[in-house]
Amino acid sequence: KVTVENIIKDGLNVVNNKLSDYVRKNKLNESESDNLKSALTDIAVDLADGGMNRGLYNYMEPYVENLEKSLYEKKYYPVLDYMVRILKENIKKDLEVELKD
Repeated sequence: KVTVENIIKDGLNVVNNKLSDYVRKNKLNESESDNLKSALTDIAVDLADGGMNRGLYNYMEPYVENLEKSLYEKKYYPVLDYMVRILKENIKKDLEVELKD
């Protein structure tokens, strides 16, 4: 049975695999990838509950000690923004498939 939780989980699996690719290609280290995965999990929970309720920086901030805006904008924002778009696209695609059935 398809549930919102499963659709969210599938979307997270896609972005987590992409983040693993980034680590393999040395675009991110393991810690950076883990921080992004944690932020994306929070975002996914909020999407399941009706939508994101804060800016991307605020999702990332709890996972990076003393996160400065300049570091966030240079290192994390481009990847996080891209992954959120992929997450949303996958959720939308799964919902569309589910609604057709």
